[in-house]
Amino acid sequence: MRTSRITITLAKQTIAIHKFIYEKNRVIAFYDTVFSIAMTHLVLEIDVPSSDVLNQNDFLSVLSNRIPNFIGFLVSFIVIAIYWVSHLRVFSYVRHIKEKLIWLKFMSAYAVLL
Repeated sequence: MRTSRITITLAKQTIAIHKFIYEKNRVIAFYDTVFSIAMTHLVLEIDVPSSDVLNQNDFLSVLSNRIPNFIGFLVSFIVIAIYWVSHLRVFSYVRHIKEKLIWLKFMSAYAVLL
C-alpha cells in the first residue's frame, strides 16, 4: 500500500490529507479468491445420494431427480463467471485503486454471494 500526500491550504492553515493507494495485484487476488470460494460453494450444495438410495432405486432415476440441482448449479456458476470476467475487465482499465473503489467492489461481490 502506497501513501500519497495531498496538501490543502485553507485560511492560512495547511492540512495534510493522506490518501491510500492500494496495490492492484493484491486487490485482484483478493477478489479472485472471493469468486473462487463462491464457485466452490456451489458444488457443496449438490447432494450426493446415500448408498441406500442407490441400492433401492435405479441409478438413472436418482440422477434424473437431481437434474434441478445440476441446472441450478450450472446457471449459478455461469452467472458468477460472468461477474468474474466483468470484474477482470473493469480492473484492466484501473491504474490506481483507492478505498472508494474497494468498497464499491465489496458491494458487487456481496451481490454475487447473495
